[in-house]
Amino acid sequence: MLKYIEKSTVENITNQDIASVSELVNKVKKRKEVGINYMKSWEIEQMAHDEGRNEVNQLNILLAESGRIDDIIKAAKDKDYQNILLKEFEL
Repeated sequence: MLKYIEKSTVENITNQDIASVSELVNKVKKRKEVGINYMKSWEIEQMAHDEGRNEVNQLNILLAESGRIDDIIKAAKDKDYQNILLKEFEL
C-alpha cells in the first residue's frame, strides 16, 4: 500500500484492496468540481505565499533604508522577531 501511495501506478497495485482504493481515487479525480476546488485551494495558498514574501521584501527594504542591517539578519533567522518587525512597520 505504501508503494501505491508514494507512486500511484498500475505496477504498485498488488492486491484487491489497493485496486479498490485506486478505482475510487480515479473516480474522484475525474470529477470536475474536485479539480476546480483543488486549483482554488492551490491558488489561495500561492497567493498567501506571494503576499508573505512581498511583506518580508518590503520589511527588508525599510530596515535597510533605516540602516538596520543586523535586524534583517536576525529576522531571517527568527520568525518571531520578524513578526515583531512586521507589526512595527505596520506590514
